[in-house]
Amino acid sequence: MNKQEDIRDILTAFENQVDLYAPEGGPFGCRILDYGEVTVVITLDAVPGKALKRMSGFVSGAEALEYVEEEKRYFGLLKERGITPLPTECVAVSGKTPVVYLVQNLVKKERLGNSIIRNEPMATVAGCLEAAMDRIAACVRYNRKVTDGPEAAADSQMSNWYFPENAGPPFLIDVGSPITRVNGKVYAFTQ
Repeated sequence: MNKQEDIRDILTAFENQVDLYAPEGGPFGCRILDYGEVTVVITLDAVPGKALKRMSGFVSGAEALEYVEEEKRYFGLLKERGITPLPTECVAVSGKTPVVYLVQNLVKKERLGNSIIRNEPMATVAGCLEAAMDRIAACVRYNRKVTDGPEAAADSQMSNWYFPENAGPPFLIDVGSPITRVNGKVYAFTQ
């Protein structure tokens, strides 16, 4: 069921049926996981195992599709610079208004950086901080070398990093605000 078209169909039906003022328990078994500054992260029983970050505020379907393309470009820029985003599908949906969902596999909350800082021994905390900062530093070093192309930055707060239990490299989970600079001019996709 993880085909993007199936997910798009479910999300379109959800958008057309949901009461945005009381979404929990509504269509498709909606449950709120978290809120961002301008977003909400939900799960739906109809899309098991996925976190769905709802990005709204688009004035048109064309603008939502432009955002999807910018997100794809941003993922590539981050990877080039040494930051691994959690695998993310961008799904543009035309419901009552145009929205985009960032679809990611659910991760264990206790493996997010802010949980690790609160709950793990200092040696674990230090290792996770170092791993995340190494990736941010690699990104900064890469950007310093760019003379006539796009630079990219990541929101590096620890709550945006997922640290797998197998001690592999961390993943950046908050990729919804593509921030780039081209030839010295900041480009942040704003809705």
